Amino acid sequence: MNFKKIGNFYLAKIRNEIFLFSASFESSIKRDKEIQEFLKNIEFNGKIYIDTILTTGTAENRFLTAYFKNKITEIKIADSKTSEKISSFAYTFFTKNIKLLQNSHLTDRQIELLNLAS
Repeated sequence: MNFKKIGNFYLAKIRNEIFLFSASFESSIKRDKEIQEFLKNIEFNGKIYIDTILTTGTAENRFLTAYFKNKITEIKIADSKTSEKISSFAYTFFTKNIKLLQNSHLTDRQIELLNLAS
């Protein structure tokens, strides 16, 4: 799985699905023009899965879904099944990018509970 940093997010395209992972405390999907431009350029239309851990911490509402068709719309808190899907990709991403978590506002204990720290 390849991740590309665009704006304040890391993006992974898996089949025809887009996963976004916050890259900083300032990640805002609605205000990130670079993400929206990238999605327009690749002519993406569909559902986006988002993990906002660096913005919201480990709260249950950290997983979001949105739709993209020329712009991002319908941002919602993900249901439990979708949250599990996002979580499995987030685990892969943050295992490879643990420094993002270590340099965030998350406590060492929160990072430890994610079972990512080596």
